[in-house]
Amino acid sequence: EVPPPPDDARSPDAEVPVFYAACEAFVFPSTSEGFGIPVIEAMAMGRPVAAANATALPEVVGDAGALFDPAEPEAMADAVASTLAGAPRRAALIELGRARAARFTWAEAAKATCAVYGELA
Repeated sequence: EVPPPPDDARSPDAEVPVFYAACEAFVFPSTSEGFGIPVIEAMAMGRPVAAANATALPEVVGDAGALFDPAEPEAMADAVASTLAGAPRRAALIELGRARAARFTWAEAAKATCAVYGELA
């Protein structure tokens, strides 16, 4: 089921939830991602994730998705296939992804930032 876009269709991000809702899996082969917010968004929307094992993505995905070497097309294909491999595996990834995404809150980010500033001061 694809939700309608928000009333504020002028926003550049207004249609993003529609795209997440329409996909069977979210594949993110980025090798230069700063943190991985798109991966968190996809997991929060209940989409299984296959992501590059580069930058911060392994830390963000954890055990809630499939990681692959972005320089290896076969590895990416295997990771994508694993996210689509049957209802039990898919359901498990969706549940793990939602739980993982729930851990990334602005409150937690603020606490972690304050802790780093405290260590530096």
